[in-house]
Amino acid sequence: MTALWVIALILLVLILLMLLPVGLQVHYDDAGATVKAQIGWIRFSVFPKPPKQNQQKKRKKKKPPQPDPQAPEKKPPTRGIRDFQPFIRLAVDFLGALRQKVVVRSLTLHIWYGGKDAAEAAIHYGQAWAVIGAVMPLLDASVRIQARDVQAIYLEEANTLSLLFQAVLRLRLGQCLALAMKYGLRALAVAVEWKRRKEKTA
Repeated sequence: MTALWVIALILLVLILLMLLPVGLQVHYDDAGATVKAQIGWIRFSVFPKPPKQNQQKKRKKKKPPQPDPQAPEKKPPTRGIRDFQPFIRLAVDFLGALRQKVVVRSLTLHIWYGGKDAAEAAIHYGQAWAVIGAVMPLLDASVRIQARDVQAIYLEEANTLSLLFQAVLRLRLGQCLALAMKYGLRALAVAVEWKRRKEKTA
């Protein structure tokens, strides 16, 4: 009888853990992506992971390489929305799997556009709203959105489209584990393929 009580207690604890509410905050802009999670009262960063102390010490010891004055300056590659299409498709598929399982408490989608003149700004304005018009119906069909802030914003110094996406989600721990296993492997495959393409075009 004691063993049965122990097994029942373990099952009860597991069930309660699976029912714990989980919050997820996803943020993406030109600086990169960040993902923060909250399980019950515990908050932590999912991506990017904070560097370990040992790695920080090793980085401090390394001296930066001296720049060659004769070498031409290398400009950092610009990243557009098209470069992240595989990740956008994966994100839409992921949100589709969350239908009826997750509630989006708030969603922010801002697209900044600009141009050298009025004609180019008008073209970028149309492109910005084309992106919004393509993404928002998919999101509306995939999840329940309680509050939203969707805008195309003119920025004079912007030469291309820039994106800000932020979403706050709520679901259960058991659902998180099942979805993380499925889409985590898909995200890894997409990231490897994306890196290979970048190395070929570099």
